[in-house]
Amino acid sequence: MSTHFHRFDLQSLQEIAPAGPPQDVSVHLVNLTRAVVTWRPPEADLQHGHITGYQILIPRDIR
Repeated sequence: MSTHFHRFDLQSLQEIAPAGPPQDVSVHLVNLTRAVVTWRPPEADLQHGHITGYQILIPRDIR
């Protein structure tokens, strides 16, 4: 009995960044050095797979 392997393009299996932004983003300032940020994921048809994380960037001039 022989085993057959199928070739496929790995790139087609990789997830890409969502095409849409997070929804309902909210920032609650706790004090001068802390804030709580909440959001919902992008719309399902814009997610392009499972979202594994988010990055929150804070400009230096507002720290």
